[in-house]
Amino acid sequence: MSIGLRSMNDPNMQEDLASSSQEAKTEPTVPHSNQILKEWQSLSAIDILRILNSVQYVRLTWVDYTNNHSNCVVPINRFLSTIETPSKGSLTMPSALFHLIPNGATPGYSAAGEWRFFPDLSSLRVCGVDGGKYATVMGHFENEAGTDPCPYCPRGILKRIVGMAEAQHDAEFLVGFESEFILLSAIDPPTPINNAKWCYSSAARPGSLELKVMEEIVQALDVSGIVVEYWHSEGTPGQFEVITGPLPPVQAVDTLVLTRETIYNVAAKHGLRATFAPRIFDNALGTASHTHISSSVPNPPTIPTPFTSVESSFLQGLLNHLPSTCIFTLPTPSSYDRMKDGIWSGGTWVSWGRNNRECPIRICKKHSGYNFEVRCVDATANPYLAVAASLSAGMTGVKAGVGLDVKECSVKAACELSDAERKEKNITKRLPMNLEEARDIFIKENRELSALAVKLEEMTLPQLIMKY
Repeated sequence: MSIGLRSMNDPNMQEDLASSSQEAKTEPTVPHSNQILKEWQSLSAIDILRILNSVQYVRLTWVDYTNNHSNCVVPINRFLSTIETPSKGSLTMPSALFHLIPNGATPGYSAAGEWRFFPDLSSLRVCGVDGGKYATVMGHFENEAGTDPCPYCPRGILKRIVGMAEAQHDAEFLVGFESEFILLSAIDPPTPINNAKWCYSSAARPGSLELKVMEEIVQALDVSGIVVEYWHSEGTPGQFEVITGPLPPVQAVDTLVLTRETIYNVAAKHGLRATFAPRIFDNALGTASHTHISSSVPNPPTIPTPFTSVESSFLQGLLNHLPSTCIFTLPTPSSYDRMKDGIWSGGTWVSWGRNNRECPIRICKKHSGYNFEVRCVDATANPYLAVAASLSAGMTGVKAGVGLDVKECSVKAACELSDAERKEKNITKRLPMNLEEARDIFIKENRELSALAVKLEEMTLPQLIMKY
């Protein structure tokens, strides 16, 4: 690994940077990330350094195919010198980057060649943990010449899909997440921090470690400019949920990555372990990463209807391809320990319902319309690929102009219906029961699961996904 960072040539600029850096060390303050995001484009390197006067390091961050959060830490002055000439400054990584998995590498990798990482300054956020000493920035990968994007970068894949949806169909999306996690002791074997249930006040009594941790998580996220709508205890011992506000897809996933990092880090700071594992107790509910998607297009119908025509098409497209998206949204064997009928996970039948938590697609009514909650997602998935797969599936329905032919599960879960009742509602498909079945379904259907006529296999290198 090497870093190619180009310093500014102007000696006066360097003197000002050094002077500003000294001032920053004298009176550090923790800037709010919203201030950075709002003012960034109009700021010089000197202004940025003054705003970041608590920040000493910047984490250049990316997420690999196995959902490992990776970063390279750059001192603030080196980072600031880089952004003066972003086309010349980059982090170089071996071309085997997207072949690497925790237990080795997949076939086909090469020791030769590199990808170059370029920071996306719009994603810069101060990390609220440790007094704002660190900031984080996401980015994209390009070839060595810096002329073409890396076709296998998960963040780049999502960005391309969102761009094509907007360019070809004027479709825009907002995405929000529910981050469920369990706080465990750090001892072996790890045990839940409490035995409270859903929304129990006993889960976070005044003076308790749980309350201290949760308050610190929310405060840190606020410093990072991440909107927390609310949090509460969940249905499994030691389990909590943090709900963050909707954002455009790429920005939403960037925010989710930092949210998870914040939860991990605050828990560790207090001698605890946070886990997002899908299901760690056989006799309790699992842990999900429910994903809320809302869409908009120009000229919606003026006559009030349950769904607009575009929403109906998007929902049907999502239902049509939901089983094949599971290789992205439920990518580990333990994912299928959570997705069972009768435990409020969303169930195994491809179905939808308004506020029916036993459907894998739950329709949530909001004052401004509906959003689609995809419940068959957990935090073992790379979130860029998971959202990309869901948007791609939905947009196939929009592109084809299909109507909604799967009827609603309004009261009962699909598993509670008779065969005749399911047939009448056109509920005929089930989600895969295990990872092997998910892989087989994906192989069979991946040519149909496309992103606006771009084959998914060409964008995500599915042989890598199937290998790990």
